[in-house]
Amino acid sequence: MAVISIKFNNKEENIIKNYAKTKGFSISQLIKDTLMERIAEEYDLEVCKKYLKMKAEETLVTIPFEEAIKEWDLE
Repeated sequence: MAVISIKFNNKEENIIKNYAKTKGFSISQLIKDTLMERIAEEYDLEVCKKYLKMKAEETLVTIPFEEAIKEWDLE
C-alpha cells in the first residue's frame, strides 16, 4: 500500500482534524474517501456530458430495457 504525504498549514490541519473527529473518521480515511468521491463525481459528470452531446447531435443510440435484458442475457 502506498503512502502519500500532504502538507497542510496549521489552520487547514485543525479544520481537517476537527471535521474528521466529528465524523468519526481517521484523517487518512477522510481524505481517501473525499478524494475517491471527487474522482467518481468528475467521471459521472464526463459521462453525462458525453450523453448530452450525443443526444444533441442525434447520434445517441438507445434500446428498450426489455431488449437490453435479452441482448445481455440477463433473463
